Amino acid sequence: VTGWVGILIDQTIFKRLRKIGAKPVTLMITSMGAAIALRNLNRLIWTSHTKTYAIPLQRPLEILGARITPLQIGIILTGLVSMVIFHLLLHRTTFGKALRAISDNSDLANACAIDSEKMIKRMWFLASAYGVIGGSMIAMEHLLYPRLGFDIIIPVFCATILGGIGNPYGAMLGALTLAFAENLILALDLAPLINLGGLFNVESIQISTGYKPAISFMILIIVLLFKPTGILRKK
Repeated sequence: VTGWVGILIDQTIFKRLRKIGAKPVTLMITSMGAAIALRNLNRLIWTSHTKTYAIPLQRPLEILGARITPLQIGIILTGLVSMVIFHLLLHRTTFGKALRAISDNSDLANACAIDSEKMIKRMWFLASAYGVIGGSMIAMEHLLYPRLGFDIIIPVFCATILGGIGNPYGAMLGALTLAFAENLILALDLAPLINLGGLFNVESIQISTGYKPAISFMILIIVLLFKPTGILRKK
């Protein structure tokens, strides 16, 4: 269903913008407006109340000193399997090769008898379907509410830029790196660092989880200073 919604959005909004040669900035602003409209439509239909999946409590497993639940392991494996399927789709199918050709040079692809509009519709369907997978996994681990997509947009942008814009494998590597670094920093006890020099005597102090977006930006700035292209360059 979400895949068809994605096609509907493309055909009613973005197809018209492509015909008039809209710039990437215009497309980005339009996509943000469409996202706001969808969020408020969700509120009208399902209200603003938070919802949760009826998942029973799970005993965490300890792996190399870190605690992780079976659900979290399943989420990681689902992400990896989805990434492998996406890779095979892009590189081993005619559809994937056509998409890459359109991405490189749409005019040349059309000259080679590739129906770009047909491929773009399929791409919208695929992207929307993958969005459902990601949203479902996040909702199983946290809460489900209309603002969820906007709350994770900052770390998503950071992970994409960190891994390398235009490289889907870099985006996944960037997300893993960012998540590991965030949780590591949040778990650190900063008291020994603050007590250096003897000016303070703090027993224990840790960073609040509310500062996760700040940690994401800090890591992103450090990476861009030393490797502006991200971890993996676009291929």
